[in-house]
This record gives sequence, structure tokens and C-alpha cells, in this order.
Amino acid sequence: MKESWPEGIDFLFQEEGYSSNLEHDPGGPTFLGISSIMWPVDYRKVTGLWKSSDKEGALQAARDFYQNHFWHMIDGDNLPYPLDVCAFDCAVNQGVGEAERLLKSTHNWRDFLFMREQRYADNVQWVQFGHGWTNRVLALWARYYGKEP
Repeated sequence: MKESWPEGIDFLFQEEGYSSNLEHDPGGPTFLGISSIMWPVDYRKVTGLWKSSDKEGALQAARDFYQNHFWHMIDGDNLPYPLDVCAFDCAVNQGVGEAERLLKSTHNWRDFLFMREQRYADNVQWVQFGHGWTNRVLALWARYYGKEP
């Protein structure tokens, strides 16, 4: 596993928070960002571990989930840093297909974030979620701007 994987998953957990149930979210209740509608088996597994006080087990199950369904799907181990973290977060938040589409257009992390923000503005849910989406992209920008290897 690439050395930036822990950084990517830590950022994701920070942005997603633990438990969420936003009124207009089509993913329904989420835990560590795992949607109860899209991923019901994984959602039940992670929440079950958490409720049984196996917090580290829940976190590891969530890490495994994200690694298998998102990081590996965008080939995160073979993307340059920090594009790997930016594309991983995009895959989770906007979908693997969207991350792949943007990666076909650029391998520059700054351009990637700019295009990602443009795609958000085209989303019909912008009114409900646009502020949070923009903050998420800005958090990545702030994290990496001027700190490239």
C-alpha cells in the first residue's frame, strides 16, 4: 500500500465525520461516510462493530471498505502524490466514474480540484450540499498548496 494511503483515509474520515443523516442526502444515514442505502452490508458491519465497542475493528473495516471500493478502483497506488489523495476523495464523494473521468483530463492535482469544483456546480443538489462540497475541495487545496514534493 502506498505511503499516502493513511493520509487519504484520515482526511476522508475527518471530512465525513462519524454519523450523519442529512435530510436530502440520497445515500441515507451514513457512518464514517459509508452509505446505508448504497452499501447496506458494509454499513451494518461497521456500525455493528462500533456499537459493540470494537471501535478499532470498525475503523479497520471502514478502511478495508474504502481501500477495496475506491482507492484500488482509481489505482491510487499508481497516481502521483497529492493527486492520489484528491482523486480518492473525489471517488468517494462524487463517484469512481467521475474521478476516472477527471483523471483522463489531467494528472495535475490543482487542475483536478478545479474541475471537481466545476462539476459540483452542475449538480442539482448544489443548493443543499454545495457549501460542504466547496469546503471539502478547499480543505484539500489548503492541505497541499505550496507543499508539493
